[in-house]
Amino acid sequence: MNIAGRSWKVALFSALLAIAASGCKAKLEGALLLNGTPFQPTACRSGETYGFVGVELTNAEGASLRFVQTPTNVPQVLYFASEGAPAMVVGVCGAMSVRRTNTRINNVYNVEGTVTPQCMGPMTVSGSLNFANCH
Repeated sequence: MNIAGRSWKVALFSALLAIAASGCKAKLEGALLLNGTPFQPTACRSGETYGFVGVELTNAEGASLRFVQTPTNVPQVLYFASEGAPAMVVGVCGAMSVRRTNTRINNVYNVEGTVTPQCMGPMTVSGSLNFANCH
């Protein structure tokens, strides 16, 4: 194979790899408030990673909100002040829809959906957020 034949194949492979990588980037749209302060997630993970149906949303400071799907589709909301911190149970409140996509990485399906918490327990969590490509 000549050099010209190899270079277009390398370029094609690189372009396909870039397209595949960009298609897996998490999409987060909406706004959440935690005790009246904006909680802006920068990343999300499928709850399947941790053994539950739902999603975990993490902000730039490392705090997380977990939305665990209950049998009645009302999420149980948990707050983690930082990675490894103990969970604070906020409550079972609001609404959630979560769906597995056809995309699976390391045997974990990506999830997409919506959370609309209305929690007034030990802390308030409110707002609405759409998420997609959460692995």
